[in-house]
Order: sequence, then C-alpha cells, then structure tokens
Amino acid sequence: MKKHISLIIICLSFIMTFCSCSIKSTEGYYKTEETKSTYTVNVKVDCITALSSLPEKLKSGNYIPENGIIIDTAVEYENGDTPFTVLTKAAKKDKIQIDYNGEGTSVYLRGISNLYEFDCGNLSGWMVCVNGKFADVGANCINVKPNDTVEWRYTCNLGSDIGNSYSGE
Repeated sequence: MKKHISLIIICLSFIMTFCSCSIKSTEGYYKTEETKSTYTVNVKVDCITALSSLPEKLKSGNYIPENGIIIDTAVEYENGDTPFTVLTKAAKKDKIQIDYNGEGTSVYLRGISNLYEFDCGNLSGWMVCVNGKFADVGANCINVKPNDTVEWRYTCNLGSDIGNSYSGE
C-alpha cells in the first residue's frame, strides 16, 4: 500500500509540475508581442491650385470641398508605412475615393476624390511631399516616420504652382 501511495504522490507531483509549466509551440516561443502604435502620421490632400480650373463634373458633384482641402487628418503609424499607405488609410478613414495602378514600388496615383491627372491640363496631376520636401522617387519607396506630415498636392503645372522646382532632369 505504501508503494502505491508513493507512486501516486510521485505521479501527482509530476502532473502538478508539468501543468504549471508554460509550454509554447516554436512559433509561440519566438513570437514577440507587438504593441499597437500610439504614433500618428499627418495626412493632407489638397487641390487648391485646381479650384479655378476644375472640370464641370467636379464642380457639381460635391467631390471637391470649396476650400480645396480634401483630407486633413492623422492616421496611426505602422512600421514600414509609406506616403501611399498612409494616404490609403486616410482615404478609407474619411471615405474618399482614390484610384491608382501598379503595386509595390511601382504604384502610381491617378486620382483622388475623382480629380485625376490631366483633368486640369496636360501638366496636371498629384505630387507628394513629406515634411515639406517633394519626393523624387515613387510614393511607395519612402518610409515615413511617426509624426511626419505627408501632403498630396494637385498641380496644374508640373509642380511649379505648388512650390516644386522639378525641372524634368
């Protein structure tokens, strides 16, 4: 009887020790806890320069606000965000239409809020600047940082009307 009691005690000790251990799978062991970012990126979309030459379809369609500011909001920052990804977040948040083609580093923004490239002349379209500096690469080739300001601005004259000194070289 003593042997049985000793065996039961040993078994119970083993079970209690085993159950108190935290056993994780390989994925669970190596996975780090990700915390939600409390940082934001400011996103602004404006077409102020286009207000005087908007196509009729946009003047009557309630697509473009009278002040030309389509989006002015903050979105949560995530590691790896680009000017394009924060634009898509802001557009989704504010329920604004965007149109683009391509993917990855070859994404090209065609239109925002139904205002498209070439709507205001053959030199018109969307340009992006981060913290006041116009991008000289694609909008998905730049990583933004927390608290950056990303501005998407509509130009009617290849950027010269919005402060971009691009000369086509």
